[in-house]
Amino acid sequence: MPPPDQSSATVLPSDYHRLPEKSNAFGAAVLGDRLYVHGGHIGDAHNSSSDALLRGFRRLDLGDPQALWKDVNSPNVPIQQSSLFVYQGRSTASAA
Repeated sequence: MPPPDQSSATVLPSDYHRLPEKSNAFGAAVLGDRLYVHGGHIGDAHNSSSDALLRGFRRLDLGDPQALWKDVNSPNVPIQQSSLFVYQGRSTASAA
């Protein structure tokens, strides 16, 4: 019996690589087949130190479950609770 057709297999969120660090209060958006994540909080609850905030803007290729997260050009500013928007095929960010 031939192997099952892998192209029709369902890809689950757990099939993708996790972000390098556990975080919350980040912004995220999907543009095409890429997931973008901006900023986030990695500290204890109610810890408002900038040391507990992520500076990165990352991208994951959703077309490849084996793809790794890649850093995208970022303003290198600690941020949490950013909002990402997709407008006319481009992504923009704002921060709370």
